[in-house]
Amino acid sequence: MHIQVPTPGSEKAENVRSTSTIRDGGILSNNPDAQCDVGFGSYAVAKDTGYNGKKDGKEVFTDEDRAVVVKTENAEGQVVSLELTVIDGMGGQGKHGDGQIAAEILAAAFEDGGVVEDIVTKAQAELDRSLKIEKGAGALFVSFRLKHDEVKDEDLAEIALVGDCRLVIWDENGKKVFATKDQSHVQGLIDEGAITEDAALNHKMRNVTGNAMSKGRPAESIQIHKDVVIKPGYTVELCSDGRTDNFTDEEEWENIKGKNAHDAATASFNAVRGRTVGDNASRITDPKLDNVT
Repeated sequence: MHIQVPTPGSEKAENVRSTSTIRDGGILSNNPDAQCDVGFGSYAVAKDTGYNGKKDGKEVFTDEDRAVVVKTENAEGQVVSLELTVIDGMGGQGKHGDGQIAAEILAAAFEDGGVVEDIVTKAQAELDRSLKIEKGAGALFVSFRLKHDEVKDEDLAEIALVGDCRLVIWDENGKKVFATKDQSHVQGLIDEGAITEDAALNHKMRNVTGNAMSKGRPAESIQIHKDVVIKPGYTVELCSDGRTDNFTDEEEWENIKGKNAHDAATASFNAVRGRTVGDNASRITDPKLDNVT
């Protein structure tokens, strides 16, 4: 990815910030046919709904995931920053669809913008005030904020996480160069060497998170990584646990390698659907950031 900085003389013009939140299931990409968009790599969002069994003889689905895309363009239409966030609501069994409401609150906070810590504080206050959700309902997220550092002449990302959503970065050969660490009971077992990543996929407590934003209980911590270098040829994926509960990161690379953003998101979407029916599965893929092939 190469994000161009404003040209001389354009600094006086105001940048334009645009936001969108994806709520419906399916595949959405910024330019599905292009090999590379102007100024930055192509991105795509794949989103599914979760199956929650049957109630009164009818199948029940909840849509607790949200994907937020925010980009800022200068007067010449050049992208100067890109922000991607995947949100996973929890507590959807409530009579008001509590997980969906919590996810919507957090999505609105990310659309409004600001530093991540302030976004979390604002969303937490809204969760605590809400009369539509019960205590304990809340949301998890992973976010990716990318901009070009003029001094270092590098594309740098800030990555933030609460819970067990995940962000993974692979180089063009499939080597995993960065991954967030799930804040979950099962990740603790992996860290201790008690189980392998493969075994974690089938662990009975794989959906138990150790950290979340919920009504009446703020997140204990925010995992933040600053100045993560994003090089040409890198593939970035943000996803909820609907993907990580079904595929290891190594298996996911096999699902998406060699594909552009739209095709990678589609392949991941179909792979998860083919393996399980359960929790929402959402991911944003941003493959081949400078030269999509």
